[in-house]
Amino acid sequence: MPLSLEAATAFLRTLVRTIDRKADIVVTAAPEAQAVTLSVELRKCKTSLTISVSELEGAMEEAIQRASMRTTIKRAIDRVTFKALPMASTKMVRGPMVDGGFFRSNSPGFRSGRR
Repeated sequence: MPLSLEAATAFLRTLVRTIDRKADIVVTAAPEAQAVTLSVELRKCKTSLTISVSELEGAMEEAIQRASMRTTIKRAIDRVTFKALPMASTKMVRGPMVDGGFFRSNSPGFRSGRR
């Protein structure tokens, strides 16, 4: 029995709603490729995935394939909504170099050596 577009849309909508309830989806059929295209829009970010009909039917029947498909969709959503933070500098600001080393001073009265 071929998979209808309405059934695929309903299944993918429930799967995406487990990831984020505010995500809007659009499912379109690609008959020449035997696949459906899932477009997800969330907080002004858009992504699209192409899912084959055999993968979709397998996910409807088995929980392991459903979890795998959910992970794939979640990865795509996370990649598109990721905002990189500005890089923090780890450069140390050091004082001026003095003769005799960084920790020793040449001032009179300084005891050098070990006691």
